[in-house]
Amino acid sequence: MLVCDRSRYDNALWSQFGLSILIDCHWTNRDMQRILFDTGWNAEPLLHNMKVLGITIDSIDTGILSHAHYDHTGGLPHLLGMKAARFQVVAHKEITRPVFQTHSGTLRYIGLEPANLWRLSQSRLILIEAPVELCPGVWVSGTIPRRTDFEKPEKDVVVLRDGQFSPDPERDDMAIVLDMGTHGIVVVTGCCHAGVVNTVKAAQEITENNVLYGLFGGFHLIDKPNDVINKTVGFLRERNVSRIWSGHCTGWEAETVLDAAFRAHYKRFYTGDKITITGSALEDGRA
Repeated sequence: MLVCDRSRYDNALWSQFGLSILIDCHWTNRDMQRILFDTGWNAEPLLHNMKVLGITIDSIDTGILSHAHYDHTGGLPHLLGMKAARFQVVAHKEITRPVFQTHSGTLRYIGLEPANLWRLSQSRLILIEAPVELCPGVWVSGTIPRRTDFEKPEKDVVVLRDGQFSPDPERDDMAIVLDMGTHGIVVVTGCCHAGVVNTVKAAQEITENNVLYGLFGGFHLIDKPNDVINKTVGFLRERNVSRIWSGHCTGWEAETVLDAAFRAHYKRFYTGDKITITGSALEDGRA
């Protein structure tokens, strides 16, 4: 985890509200792809942590944006302005929509400034809607179908279209799916605004792999009622998930329920934590 909301006390890494995950994919033929999933709220903590961890901007092959919100895209403009940056950007085609948060009758813009993407050449900007396999076994979900009756869009988020505000369906919310073959799939989420259940079901359909090996990221259960949390946890228990790591917008109450339900199979993640997945084994580590 390059950046998330919380840090451990025994390293020099910085944290902030938001999320940025570095995913290194290795294949048996020695090919390798480095993916930056989201960029946090702003670039300063991200770049500091990259320096501490020995990660250079030119080593990143692909940047994937989970959705438009500032705490996942805010660091992008600075990264794109760096001379050594060469990575492609993959995002949903609706990521530049004008999205606002409403509080006490006020409007706050929480989206991505479109000009920050339009500066890219066509070869470096990939806007999608349907699932895309970026490289063998590495999928970006595209729009996740909303099938459950309890996973709802946020109530205080609206989109401006044709001069009118309306509830934002948050169709741009996407996940990364790593297909490990017979060992199952690993689903990586940013905020999971589409809902954990909807996201996992979509991932299984995309890969045609029903074995849920791992799930990690933000689950956006922080403001959800207990019945939504319990239904989510019940679904994950039915799917017999091997390991869950959560943080960012999951919320302490939901994490407490996850911990009670999955025990050794569940952990909270912190800035700098490392997860290594090798075919048949998942190893937890710390920076």
